[in-house]
Amino acid sequence: MLYLLILILPLLIYTVLSAIILFHLKKYGIAGDFTRQIIILFFMVSVILIFFTALSFFNIPWDELNLADMLQNTRNDNPYFYQP
Repeated sequence: MLYLLILILPLLIYTVLSAIILFHLKKYGIAGDFTRQIIILFFMVSVILIFFTALSFFNIPWDELNLADMLQNTRNDNPYFYQP
């Protein structure tokens, strides 16, 4: 279940930031410019990125990974965390 949060939290943050960008593009866009095309392009690219992110996430063998050991090894190998 923890691994699913690794997917959901970044996608949620991305969705909120995307909604803010789209709101500002729509609200403050100048009539007659390319705002509508930019919004459509931004939406299409966002959907493609979310699709590939989810596809990549579900191709990771989560049952073979040990997140606690990975974090411990990263902490031990990083000189900023490890002070002899």
